[in-house]
Amino acid sequence: MTDLTATEEILTKTVGDWFDAGCPDIPGLEHTNKRNLLCPAAMESHGSEVFGVFEPSEGQIRYLDAVIPLPSVVREVVESDQLCERTRISADCQTLKCHYWQGGCRLGWFVSRTDSSTRMSDQLCAISDRCRWHAEYGESACKGCSKVRALSIL
Repeated sequence: MTDLTATEEILTKTVGDWFDAGCPDIPGLEHTNKRNLLCPAAMESHGSEVFGVFEPSEGQIRYLDAVIPLPSVVREVVESDQLCERTRISADCQTLKCHYWQGGCRLGWFVSRTDSSTRMSDQLCAISDRCRWHAEYGESACKGCSKVRALSIL
């Protein structure tokens, strides 16, 4: 992966420290009763739609006007690290099957608390109405989300 953005460095360290501490429960973790939400941080074969492209010169995601289905042939041909370095991929939220799940998304909690010194893109995200992070943490998750790529933290 190319150099991490400042927000990605903070997020990687914070989540890494949490993981090293044994992944303790997070008191007051948000949750939502909405169903059929999307994970905005899907990786590898888990992802099904591209909703953003990372702009290295700006250090942030440029959201697409609409989601683009990610054909399985692309996932087979393009190395997953390269795909995740340049795009943001969504998929159905896996809830209990995900190691970030605690009745709510712990990764979304971390992203919503990243202190990003740069302004969030004015672009609307094509998945915000179905996004787990947005449903649980609102605009604070969007601000952090616009500054990170899918990171292989754990």
